[in-house]
Amino acid sequence: MAEKLAGIETYLLPLDQATPEALRVRLASQISLWTPIIERAGVQVKNSGHREPSVADDPGRA
Repeated sequence: MAEKLAGIETYLLPLDQATPEALRVRLASQISLWTPIIERAGVQVKNSGHREPSVADDPGRA
């Protein structure tokens, strides 16, 4: 399975890195890394009209 995933450049994480806490740490480090670069480049978010789903969109979530 790992070979098939590698064929599409997708790799399995070691179990100690496949946790919610590890993901939080990874995201925080990436945000810290990229935020100053994006700010220096002057990149701004353009409203794409996307909105977060609400309970009204999925009555089963109520």
